[in-house]
Amino acid sequence: MITTKVGLTNSLKNLIWFNNVDKDTFFPKSFDLSEQEEREDFILEYKMLHAEGLLKKYLEGQNIGLDKVKAALEVTNRRTKDLDDIIDDTTHQKSVTENEWEVLCREDSQTNDSFKSEAKSALEKLQSKCPQLSLNGKENIWIVKPAGLSRGRGITCYNQLRDILEHQEKEPQIVVQKYIENPLVISNKKFDIRQWVLVTDWNPITVWFYERCYLRFGVEDFELSDLSNRFKHLTNNSVVKYSENFETTEIKGSMWHSEDFGKYLQELVNFDIWEQEIKPQVKEIIKNSLECVQDMVNNRKNCAELYGYDIMIDENYRPWLIEVNCSPAMDYSTEVTHQLVKQVQEDCIKVMVDYRYAKTKSKVDTGNFSLLYRAKHAVERPLHAIGLNLVCEGKAIK
Repeated sequence: MITTKVGLTNSLKNLIWFNNVDKDTFFPKSFDLSEQEEREDFILEYKMLHAEGLLKKYLEGQNIGLDKVKAALEVTNRRTKDLDDIIDDTTHQKSVTENEWEVLCREDSQTNDSFKSEAKSALEKLQSKCPQLSLNGKENIWIVKPAGLSRGRGITCYNQLRDILEHQEKEPQIVVQKYIENPLVISNKKFDIRQWVLVTDWNPITVWFYERCYLRFGVEDFELSDLSNRFKHLTNNSVVKYSENFETTEIKGSMWHSEDFGKYLQELVNFDIWEQEIKPQVKEIIKNSLECVQDMVNNRKNCAELYGYDIMIDENYRPWLIEVNCSPAMDYSTEVTHQLVKQVQEDCIKVMVDYRYAKTKSKVDTGNFSLLYRAKHAVERPLHAIGLNLVCEGKAIK
């Protein structure tokens, strides 16, 4: 339900049943292209973000033809309309029209600054409605993933719609996810965070958070202009170890301990942003992702599962959930994992055995695990509600 890319994409739609949280605030836009409705939604999303990116480029001074700027403004302003305005506007277009798309894809012509204020205003209005505005960037890059594979296998990046759709023709079972175009980088290297989470019960759901984690870095300098080089964009150890630069990269083993990361950030922003802001947000993301499947997992008493969450941080120090892994890698691939993997395995036993059978639980040593969440009960709801898209649509009353 959450440990495959397609499962996570679909399951997070159910979060609205359990918590008043918008998944767009922590999970990049993601679509299962094997479903026709999802495929159509993705194409619309791609076209809208293409228009958004043109306005961002225009404001940066790039040469964008005025006809393209006007079409991009039409599309972007449409996204900022309130529901009341949409219902009362009989001329409202939900999608990007064929004519608008044709204009948006034209070669650039002469431009000027005539619409700079309108473009700036449109993006400012969009900011309040689109929590992923900065994440979107301006190149409209999407990462294409096989629906059920792991360890970075089969992952590619594209910024052209035709390339993505051609890829799907060859491999129907794919998920496309919006690429984070503004990642926080260290030594010019992109990274993600591997966070361990232990679930010891699903009814009521009981979640343990490991207070230590590690960072996995790309081997080569991050840049958006080269999408074909996997070593710039993927951080899985199973991928980067094959780079010819793996042994010589300035980040030893292409990994950091979370303590090193915390110190680095503290020197950067002059306070402990890792412990005070980022980690609490990561904990909320984990809680939300598990809540949305708590009534769909077959619960077995005296069983537990250790998950590996992959989290990315953007340049604004905001965490984003990328995926959730079952049976996360527990090999001693670097000095960092050699230390942490031993610790987490010992601490799992402390939680599953020592804490489980202790009469006075407050005195039990659970190592680096802290109890993140324990629900009072699992929420039951009808199966036909799973995956329900809660969109309010209507027509103007005559």
